[in-house]
Amino acid sequence: MQDITNILEKYYNIKPLKIEKIRKVYKISSSEGDYCLKEYKNKEHESLHFQMEVLHHLQGNNFQSTYTIIPTIEKKLLISHNNHTYFLADWINGEAFNFSNLNQLKKAAQALANLHNYSLKLNVNKEVRVRSSFHKPPQFLHVKIGPYYNSMILERLLYLQRKYSYHELLTAIQLFEEAISFFPYQKYKKLWNSEQKEQAFVHGDYNYSNIILSPNNNAFLIDFDNVNFNIRITDLIFLIQLHMGTDGRYISDILRSYHQIRPLSQLEFDIIKSQLLVPAKAYWKMNIQEKVQQELTPSFIKSYISPFLKRDLFAKVKNLSFEKVFITEKEN
Repeated sequence: MQDITNILEKYYNIKPLKIEKIRKVYKISSSEGDYCLKEYKNKEHESLHFQMEVLHHLQGNNFQSTYTIIPTIEKKLLISHNNHTYFLADWINGEAFNFSNLNQLKKAAQALANLHNYSLKLNVNKEVRVRSSFHKPPQFLHVKIGPYYNSMILERLLYLQRKYSYHELLTAIQLFEEAISFFPYQKYKKLWNSEQKEQAFVHGDYNYSNIILSPNNNAFLIDFDNVNFNIRITDLIFLIQLHMGTDGRYISDILRSYHQIRPLSQLEFDIIKSQLLVPAKAYWKMNIQEKVQQELTPSFIKSYISPFLKRDLFAKVKNLSFEKVFITEKEN
């Protein structure tokens, strides 16, 4: 830890009392308080400048639900040291959200909506290399929504079916092709153009590990490594797909909680609904499993994929309507 101590003393004039490595960051305890030092390899340096622009934008607009970047003695936000890049922020005390707890899941949806209320009009220094899904063609890893993403999943499913010939994969393909037929392309194009004009951006990895529940029950967002210009509901779709439950029981809860803080339009709702018909979670699990184990076994398919390919879930999503989710709830 001597190298970390040297960085803190040289660039920040901070004398650490204790240094702990927690996940991908260092927790720094000092007489002035606790800090978070995050380390990156220098090849990731370009994306960090864009991340700093986003955090500066949020802080400048009084968004208080994330960490504050601590500048160096020379007023720099990033430092390079021994082929690594670092930034320092205040440490946020708390614990990761538990999305098996419905109240915390709903609170996370509200926190996301709050972020999205501030995720507009991001003016980036022209010297900074932006991360954007509005580029043509859109970058697959940052999109997670729309026809380009859908075609990538379908192509992958067809490849896996040719390789393994499992019945469940054929079911996934059939459901996927049906889902694609419901995709409102013209509405998507309209929203895409609108969000691009508004310079909208997303968190990019909105999951329980990147949301901290503070001791006073406030939600704080961390880890903006995947932040990029994109349609804001991309984050919401990702959250719902991961945590809606195998029978879709939490879809309306998540949507309503988000809607309370940032009202969704009919256009946004229609696109969200169309993307929930896509068996994205099944695709992610298959993709990860094959990378780790080099193959998909019948037992894995049965245990992890089959629950996401139920017709009743597909029908439940198809039957969702803006009125049922929002207006009926408001009247009740």
